[in-house]
Amino acid sequence: MHRHLLQTRARLRRINPHPIPRLLLPWKHPEHDHNFDMKRINDDIKKNSFAHIYLLTGDEDYLRLQYRDKLVKALLGEGDKMNLSRYNGKKTPQDKVIEMAETLPFFAERRVIELSDTGFVKSGGDDLAEYLKSQNESTYFVFDETEIDKRSRLYKVIADKGYVASFEKQDESLLRRWIEQMAAKEGISVEAGVAALILSRCGTDMFVIKNEIEKLIGYCMEKKSITKEDVERICTRQLQDRIFDMMDQVALGRKERAMRLYYDLLSLKEPPVKILALLSNQFRNLYSVKLLKERGIDQRGIAETLKVPGFVARKLSEQASHFKITTLRHAMDDAAGAEEDIKTGKMPDYFALELFMIKYSS
Repeated sequence: MHRHLLQTRARLRRINPHPIPRLLLPWKHPEHDHNFDMKRINDDIKKNSFAHIYLLTGDEDYLRLQYRDKLVKALLGEGDKMNLSRYNGKKTPQDKVIEMAETLPFFAERRVIELSDTGFVKSGGDDLAEYLKSQNESTYFVFDETEIDKRSRLYKVIADKGYVASFEKQDESLLRRWIEQMAAKEGISVEAGVAALILSRCGTDMFVIKNEIEKLIGYCMEKKSITKEDVERICTRQLQDRIFDMMDQVALGRKERAMRLYYDLLSLKEPPVKILALLSNQFRNLYSVKLLKERGIDQRGIAETLKVPGFVARKLSEQASHFKITTLRHAMDDAAGAEEDIKTGKMPDYFALELFMIKYSS
């Protein structure tokens, strides 16, 4: 295969005299820092000096996709669409990708191949891994993959010859600053405590936050400030926030209020199975908080251990204080039992969930 590729390149170079840039040596970075990843990509773009392979991964979709598009645009140059090939999904054929990678760019310096959610970096990407060891020097790869396995051959080749950037969920303080900056760009101030309230209602998904901030900016454009009342009136409450509210009522033994919130969720067409799964996860988190507190772990340590923002850790700690650890353990067992009853058809989903709610809100 290697000899065939060399012969193909020699033949193509005779056809297309456009100069091929020298292959950049892989650049090694210190211990992983997600902010460093963004800075590295921005620096590459600013200097117009790129690695031949980029892998963008992590569960913060907004940042990952933003930097993928930013990187692809910079690699191509203004207005060039002829030298971009996009592949998406797990049915992407590796041989077609390699064939395209061997095609020299059309009157340009680079050909760019963008691969999204192909699963190759998790498993099955061996052909690409072998190819990338001696790839066409005028071709640049941008992988956008949420599922990876660092033990895979392809990951190891990318890490060795290219650059791996991880985009994880941002912490609470950074998200608050981001909210304030978006509003400030439109000349709108954010009152104290408002950014935290937005996060408590919207969660940490940056796509959701951006959408809600744009709604608030439009609503508050004339008065030039966003208040807590504006957030209560305009922002769409996410399901997780409603689950927190329902759990507050369960923790305080307010059965009627808890059931009213439960019926509200059903009226919004939320599937009972999904509500049960979220409740089960909530009880599991509360149980973990109890155990961590018994070990003397502070609020920051709880947030880091559970991988949740600080404001979520505070809410969980407050709710956990209303439960005995044995109650939480029984709730986890009962939730698992209810899920099993639903899966096996022993009980309808709405009935299993309602029995669970009645038991733990009493």
